[in-house]
Amino acid sequence: MTFVKGGALEVLDSESVISTANNVITYCQQQNIVVIASQDWHPADHLSFAVNSGTQVGTEGNLNGLRQIWWPVHCVQYQKGAQFHPALNQSAIQATFQKGINATIDSYTTSFAVSKKEV
Repeated sequence: MTFVKGGALEVLDSESVISTANNVITYCQQQNIVVIASQDWHPADHLSFAVNSGTQVGTEGNLNGLRQIWWPVHCVQYQKGAQFHPALNQSAIQATFQKGINATIDSYTTSFAVSKKEV
């Protein structure tokens, strides 16, 4: 739960979108639309984490030849910060696509890494 209140990458009022997400999930279920989710799922040694790259959080640098923002440790596999919010209707999610699983490449989407190469 990295992006909600108290998380490593807290987003202001982020919890307010959960009810909207649940409404969309309900609509999808009613229309027989598949419900999917993406999930940040980093190994603990991910190189985008400032602590693993010897850098300062929030600064920019270079990771394997690509521009990189150095992040605090977040969404570590099997840790609380990587979990979905408990108020999210998770039972309706039919497939979860995890991103950020390669420790040497940062990934902001489930289909492409920051290098623009498919992951």
